[in-house]
Amino acid sequence: MSADDVRKLHSKFGIYDECGHKHTDEEYEREDSGVVDVEGVGLTCEEGLVQWVCHECDTVDGEPDEYTEYGEWPCRTLKELEKP
Repeated sequence: MSADDVRKLHSKFGIYDECGHKHTDEEYEREDSGVVDVEGVGLTCEEGLVQWVCHECDTVDGEPDEYTEYGEWPCRTLKELEKP
């Protein structure tokens, strides 16, 4: 596996909560709105972002892994990869 393959696996993944705004489907459909649809949360925006984590280290099947404490971004794997 190449370094580029590792970087693709260990990508940034947002953990979101409700933002407190009443976003519309029309906002969500606009690419530049910053509105995302999060399962279990609904429509939210960057103000609902709790933290960035690693997709490979901190998710299972594309969902946050509730059984691990969330790591950091960038993750330890990427930090090691970037060392000289």
